[in-house]
Amino acid sequence: MGEFLARLFSSDFMPHGHCYLWRPEILWLHVFSDGVITTAYFFIPLALVYFVRKRKDLPFNWMFLLFGVFIFACGTTHLMEIWTVWNGTYRLAGVIKAITAVASVGTALALVPLIPQALALPSPAQLRAANAKLEEEVRERLQAEAALEEARSELETKVQERTAELAESIEALLAEIAERKRAEEESRKLASLVENSTDFIGVASLDGKATFVNGSGQAMVGLESDDEAQVEILKYLPPEDRDWFQQHILPALQRDGTWEGETRFRHFKTDATIPMLQHIFFIKEPVTNRRLALATISRDISQRKRAEDALQKAQTDLAHVTRVSTMGEMAASIAHEVNQPLAAIVTNGNASLRLLPKDAESLEDVREAVECMISDAMRASEIIKRIRAALKNVAPEKNPLSLNETIQETLALAAGELARSQVQVRTKLNATSPLVIGDRVQLQQVLLNLIFNGKESMSQPGWQQRELLISTEDAKPDEVTVAVRDSGSGIDPQNQERLFDTFFTTKEDGIGLGLSISRTIVEAHGGRLWATANEGAGATFQFTLPTSHRN
Repeated sequence: MGEFLARLFSSDFMPHGHCYLWRPEILWLHVFSDGVITTAYFFIPLALVYFVRKRKDLPFNWMFLLFGVFIFACGTTHLMEIWTVWNGTYRLAGVIKAITAVASVGTALALVPLIPQALALPSPAQLRAANAKLEEEVRERLQAEAALEEARSELETKVQERTAELAESIEALLAEIAERKRAEEESRKLASLVENSTDFIGVASLDGKATFVNGSGQAMVGLESDDEAQVEILKYLPPEDRDWFQQHILPALQRDGTWEGETRFRHFKTDATIPMLQHIFFIKEPVTNRRLALATISRDISQRKRAEDALQKAQTDLAHVTRVSTMGEMAASIAHEVNQPLAAIVTNGNASLRLLPKDAESLEDVREAVECMISDAMRASEIIKRIRAALKNVAPEKNPLSLNETIQETLALAAGELARSQVQVRTKLNATSPLVIGDRVQLQQVLLNLIFNGKESMSQPGWQQRELLISTEDAKPDEVTVAVRDSGSGIDPQNQERLFDTFFTTKEDGIGLGLSISRTIVEAHGGRLWATANEGAGATFQFTLPTSHRN
């Protein structure tokens, strides 16, 4: 065996070419055929290995490798056939053939048990059918997946829509909760407002029975509990006003749905009447506008009535001051005019005394009568002089006062007349103006004269712009200037110097005393009054008054 192996690669035999007698056609036929077979046998294992590596899912892939080994060994034997044509290495050729035999036997033995399993493999037709079925299943599965995807997409759409609906519902619910909370909060605020209001707030059924009256309302009419308040609404009125309420107010309320005006309530304990400014209306259902109940918000205007009475008294007093001032100015003029004939009477009486003969005893009575006449005339003249002096030198009751407040009070007095004349009043009052020393009523008279003078200058029919501007300013450190500016007909330059003359007037029904009285009053207060024409329409009347500091 050792010798065999030692001489394994020895060429000590006769080459195979001798068997072919070295005839070229036979030799190369065998060499070429064995070469082609060898090449094919070497390529087939490579293809099988490549196929197995690429198709790892094949069943029995190891059998393909065994066939590759067997075929490779067979190719090697054919290669040795070519080699032994020129070399006698038959020992090596035999070993290779033995290896080929072992590979072929092993492959055969391994192939036998695989035959049933190989036969069990589906045929190409079966594979085609299986493939077709599989393709059909794939198509069905793809269709099912497409349908499932469509269903999923549709489901997602529905889920999104439902989610959006739920979100909207949640949002609406939250908004409703917030609205309810707000409504509850508003209800609490309204309830607190009703309970803490100083006005009379009441609710009654449509048949006229009170169902609720707030605490202030109960106290206002002398009630002490809610039960006492639940009576017929007519019982809240004085008996003499109930027929008028039923005949006038209730029909207007039914017709218009609301009514507002002045009425009177009665005090349940004292039966005293309470003047009220009453607003009556229906509580309605929001959607249907159906009337649900009757409600009222009423205010005690007793203080306002007292203020109106005081205002009326102030207007009366102011009118009285106007009359007194007018009569005072007239008395001064009359005194001036009467004093001249009295002086003439005295002069003529003295002349008569000089003309009477002194020794005529029969004329003594005449002399005595003329002397008495002269004495009485002189006494009357002295009285008139004292009246004139009193009228010009009487000091008014002067106290520190605010011109801004006086202007506001005067505008309140003149508001009704200005409104009826459709005059728009604006004020531009200096809030830091100092106090002045003056008589409030007399200064109100001056302001009224200037305001009415401006109002009357704009009273012509068809006059479009009716504006009155009242302003105060500190023109100098020790005096305050008040200006009343109108948009009326203005001042005729020919009348400029005569505006403040007594009895001078440009009005058909005027007596010419207002501006004269106003200047007298202002000058008596240590100020001055003058008028100027505006660049546009109207005129501006101004007067100054010294401040309390200067006084």
